[in-house]
Amino acid sequence: LWFLADPVRSDLALIDPKSRQDFIDVQWPLVARPAFGGMRPSAVRWYRMPAPGWFVEEGWSLTPEAAGMSRLMTRGPHFAPIVANVRRRSDAARLLIGGRNLAAASDPAARITLSIDNAPFQEFTAPPGFFLHVFDIPAGRLDGAGSLATVTVTSTPASGAVAIPTAIEQFDVQAADQLIWGYDTGWQEAEYSPGLGVWRWTSDKATLRVIGDARPVRVTLWIESPLRYFDDAPLVRAVAGGRELAAATLSESREWRFDVPADALRAGNGTITIETDRTFSPAERSGAADQRRLGLRVFSIQVSNY
Repeated sequence: LWFLADPVRSDLALIDPKSRQDFIDVQWPLVARPAFGGMRPSAVRWYRMPAPGWFVEEGWSLTPEAAGMSRLMTRGPHFAPIVANVRRRSDAARLLIGGRNLAAASDPAARITLSIDNAPFQEFTAPPGFFLHVFDIPAGRLDGAGSLATVTVTSTPASGAVAIPTAIEQFDVQAADQLIWGYDTGWQEAEYSPGLGVWRWTSDKATLRVIGDARPVRVTLWIESPLRYFDDAPLVRAVAGGRELAAATLSESREWRFDVPADALRAGNGTITIETDRTFSPAERSGAADQRRLGLRVFSIQVSNY
């Protein structure tokens, strides 16, 4: 199908990213007329999408927009099971799931249960804070009647009877021989504004986890100029397996790209860490309640084999 999207909207993150790779950005001149508010669009992203490998229904938090709708509709895995529809296949596959236990640090862990076609598949506990897990799906487990299997996610309290608020913020299912990756430790939660789209902040060290055959990968980040927040440009490094892969002093908004050799990826157990020597806390600058340590504001990341 063809899908014409506002480039800063994030709705399509609810659909398999492998089906969203064929697109072009179309722009045309638009003369701003102050008397006519809300004139748009001046650009559109034209997707040509094959049948997706998966798509999710309501209650997921794969983007801040989706998370906001889930809250408004009181949907989420701690209210009732949330559903992903996954294209059936006979071969082995791999499932990535990440998110947050949103309870206070002193509250109980949440028990996350995954089922495939209503049959239990995996279960793990998630203490308050972020989590990321990857599971292998054996060959034949996604076979069955119809074109789509259902993967359901449920969150229950590991102890006690009070529901633990839980958000599923990362999800992917791909064939076992395909690259799959996620945001691991050191990343802040995703944020969104209608003018800028979606971004994430790093802390001083933020790790990407790459899963798949040990093949070289290329990482591309679009980073906002740190000089908006710091007097001096930070030194930014990429490290895997104890090896420095790239380093740059970032003084402007730019694309930063580097390659990760297969042996470095193996030595780091699939992890790639982005380090910066400049961070700040909003609480220190404005008296806000936000105590997070913020380093780089990253608007997009691509990880691909080359």
